[in-house]
Amino acid sequence: MKRLNKILGIAILVTIALSLMACGKTTDKKNKNITEDEVIKYINELKESSSFETELSEVDENVIINTYKITDTDTSVIKAYVGDGASSEELVLLKGDSTGIKEVVKAYLQDKEDNYSSYMPEEVLKIKNAIFKQYGEYSIICICKDNKTAKRILDK
Repeated sequence: MKRLNKILGIAILVTIALSLMACGKTTDKKNKNITEDEVIKYINELKESSSFETELSEVDENVIINTYKITDTDTSVIKAYVGDGASSEELVLLKGDSTGIKEVVKAYLQDKEDNYSSYMPEEVLKIKNAIFKQYGEYSIICICKDNKTAKRILDK
């Protein structure tokens, strides 16, 4: 009986220790406290990388809000760049509720893919391979030709 109590006690201690370890810090950027300046550095590095075929131009926040059909007034556009009219490429940084933004981006990318499939089918692969990364309240959407380089930059 003493032996069973001892084994049970050890099992409880191990369970508690494992539970406490699971509550420790995570290196997942989705939960990481990241500053706006840090995320803007990612955007700037991406914009200057060789990931894009076309020159990106900065666009007004209202253009992205309308294009992405953002209705949540707590969501804001921090930075937004788009390629010329002959390209689907874009780079957007949003700030707001990550769950809401995820749904908006999913719908936007599907709509964009549908539109480009008849308009410029050669751009559809870029849209299908779009990168969507979340860092706490910040979300980055990147549609580019070289998404391997872009992923490497965002995974730093």
